[in-house]
Amino acid sequence: MGGLGKTTLVDSVYQSTKLNDKFEKYAFVTIMRPFNLEELLRSLARGLREGSSKKEELLENSVRSKRLITSMGVEELTEELKRLLEKKSCLIVLDDLLDTSEWDLIKPKLSPWLEKTSRIIVTTRKKNIANHCSEEVRNVRNLQVLEPEDALHLFSEKVIFNCSILLGLKTH
Repeated sequence: MGGLGKTTLVDSVYQSTKLNDKFEKYAFVTIMRPFNLEELLRSLARGLREGSSKKEELLENSVRSKRLITSMGVEELTEELKRLLEKKSCLIVLDDLLDTSEWDLIKPKLSPWLEKTSRIIVTTRKKNIANHCSEEVRNVRNLQVLEPEDALHLFSEKVIFNCSILLGLKTH
């Protein structure tokens, strides 16, 4: 279901400073609609070029950025991803996968070069897609809709409390 906070939750993990030492490269890509493999690979290559935790990688990437990703086709982008992923520990987030066929097109472009320490996180609205993407069912997380009273409590706690603070009102 849309609106549960899947992207927000994954983004907060992705942005966590606790991960800084765990991965050498990072990329967070929202899958655009209609799905276009070439555009997805382009966004992923850009993200991996920019998402490096090492200073020497950043320097290397700025030099390589002269080779315009915008002019690359699928095969060139695949080679670029191979170069960016090989022998690197990477965290990749693919946000909003809508069909198993999309994963079937994406996976062969990434998995041959990913290290065992690399991770791909996929967000999706459908459990069958999550199961299809995961090699182990235990890796699939299913967010639940909040009960109305829990949603109201959360809203009151976060929004009303924060507004009271901003307005200088006393809270109990």
